[in-house]
Amino acid sequence: MEGTVMNIVVRNDRQAALDVLHNIWCYKEVESLHLEGCSLSDGDIAEEAFEAPSVRYVCMRSNCLRSPWKHLAEKFPNMEELDCRDNRKEDVLRCMFPLLERLNNVPMETHETEEGDVPSDSERHEDWSSSALEIDWSGSNGEILDVLR
Repeated sequence: MEGTVMNIVVRNDRQAALDVLHNIWCYKEVESLHLEGCSLSDGDIAEEAFEAPSVRYVCMRSNCLRSPWKHLAEKFPNMEELDCRDNRKEDVLRCMFPLLERLNNVPMETHETEEGDVPSDSERHEDWSSSALEIDWSGSNGEILDVLR
């Protein structure tokens, strides 16, 4: 499966999200991790002992995060994009994320962009999605329900 990218998506399922965090170390091809609306806290991320160097995009939208930056930097050392919209968050410390290019779908650079010049998820990941696998991790026992090509 050389050249194949894996995306993990969990929405509105706290236990499945915790299972993914606990087991992500065994998925070496994961480049995109979406844990949206799963009521995850800073402690949930801190408690799990893992590092996922292959993950470049992390979406933690609509959780209960306040200041997870240190733990996210440790767990995802090669993260380039982070979406933490709709969380209870504090300011991001740029020095903790030296490779971060985008935050909440907005470039970290200070150059001017025109209003409405924000790419959609599909546009943002078009280079990844051509050979991507997407895992639907929403089974009641944490099992993988479907792998989409």
